[in-house]
Amino acid sequence: MASGRRNVRVGAISQKFRRGPSRRSAFFLSKNAPYYIHDVISAMDINGWTQGEPRYQNPFIQRGDVLMAIEEEDVTHADFDLIKDLLSGEDRSLLRCTFNRAGNESTFTVQLMRHRVVAR
Repeated sequence: MASGRRNVRVGAISQKFRRGPSRRSAFFLSKNAPYYIHDVISAMDINGWTQGEPRYQNPFIQRGDVLMAIEEEDVTHADFDLIKDLLSGEDRSLLRCTFNRAGNESTFTVQLMRHRVVAR
């Protein structure tokens, strides 16, 4: 990751991209391509379990993972506004994201549920 990049909150699994005390981001994503994950707050699987809970069924999304595709659309060089549009959607709708883990040439896909992210 290049130093000096500004991190942006992306309500990736949230219904809308609102700010305020009642909303938090599902994950922090770098603003410029390649889109690195900087932190995961609330990734939810298709059964409603969040990352870190024992029943969570996706591979864990980790800091440094690179977002490669959303719903099978390549986003490696996409505009950041397109990323936001692809990540937004109806509450409880499903979303597939493909990532590449640093130091590993293979990719992995997680199926996530969009949801309201409530401040902790």
